[in-house]
Amino acid sequence: MSWIHLVWIFLLIACPIVYTGSNQQSVVIFGNIAKIFSLFVAGLTLTFTTNAYTPGESAKRAWTFLATGAWIWLFAQLIFAHYRIVLNVNIFPNLADLFFVLGYIPLFAGLVVLIFDFRSTGLPMGGRTSYIVQALILLAIYSAMFFAWLKPLLLNNDEPVTKFLNFGYPTVDFLLVCVTSVLIRISWVLRGGSLAKAYIALGMCFFLTGVGDLIFAYRPIPAIDMFFFSAYFVLGLAGFYQLRMLRQ
Repeated sequence: MSWIHLVWIFLLIACPIVYTGSNQQSVVIFGNIAKIFSLFVAGLTLTFTTNAYTPGESAKRAWTFLATGAWIWLFAQLIFAHYRIVLNVNIFPNLADLFFVLGYIPLFAGLVVLIFDFRSTGLPMGGRTSYIVQALILLAIYSAMFFAWLKPLLLNNDEPVTKFLNFGYPTVDFLLVCVTSVLIRISWVLRGGSLAKAYIALGMCFFLTGVGDLIFAYRPIPAIDMFFFSAYFVLGLAGFYQLRMLRQ
């Protein structure tokens, strides 16, 4: 168990105490500080992972993209915290959303480069038919999610930008999960090693982010921060596992 696990577990244990026994401002401060710290940890570990590769490796480019996404999200979270803690206003959407959206671009690019990097090694990735089945399963899951939770968000009376973000965040999160599912499938063959743990951690990060974004679209209560800072710690663990594998 790493120090990242210990800090994450400590914050999770503190959550019931904070969310039930503190005033509203203390809850807001706790959630925002936890998200800022977890994103800092993610950015730092992913950067260390990037630096462990030699220049020119495609894997280095992939982890650089992932690290960039984490740092952009950290900047977005700092802006969000400024609104909530310094200005004491709760505005959605705001400037932070611009950078949260921008952060998805390098994250998506990093996952794609990881897949192509693995493909270039010549190791088995599975047959085409199995990928078609996997795509159909993911499409069925998204269809169920769309009709159950996303479609109502498009039909309510919110402003167009709010509708776009409430619908867009969970949708892009799901796309990241879909892309990561290819890496998770590969890691299933390689389970037991640090590479498998890194891929699974990436998938879990985007899954938790998606759950948090979906709940936020319906009921933006402070306790949702648990999903977000957990997702960011898991993103940091992905870098930690990959770095440990490289050092071994």
